[in-house]
Amino acid sequence: SLLTVQTGFGLYPVLAKNLGVGSSANPLIFCMIRDIISFPVLITLSIISNGWVGFPNWKESLVFIGLGITGIFLSQFFFLLGVAYVGANIASVFQQLIPIWTTILTIITCAEEVPKVKRLSTWLKLLGIFCAIIGAVEITLFNTTPH
Repeated sequence: SLLTVQTGFGLYPVLAKNLGVGSSANPLIFCMIRDIISFPVLITLSIISNGWVGFPNWKESLVFIGLGITGIFLSQFFFLLGVAYVGANIASVFQQLIPIWTTILTIITCAEEVPKVKRLSTWLKLLGIFCAIIGAVEITLFNTTPH
């Protein structure tokens, strides 16, 4: 499954560049079509895996819609704008940094406790964050491919 996810992360910027942004398609329309196509696929997968589709109550529905718009739709829309302005390689690097930003923001906002320095997992997490940031900076500063 990890290979499938990484293949998807690698292929999506290329497809977005060639089919979405490269063909002069409006990124907003491209995101809407992408979400419309993915909806029946996800519903079908939910029925296959769970045997049914659970619907949230009204209050949960509002949260679900808000998170869907801000977390999924706008994320992909801004990603496509990034592909249009800087190219697929740099945009895909910044997409990979989303977990890093999430970790940093949860620590800053105290949604996650500050990791204890004495634990090995803390040092591994910090090493991963450091390597990801260094990799993104290196690709951004030393990018020699044309946009």
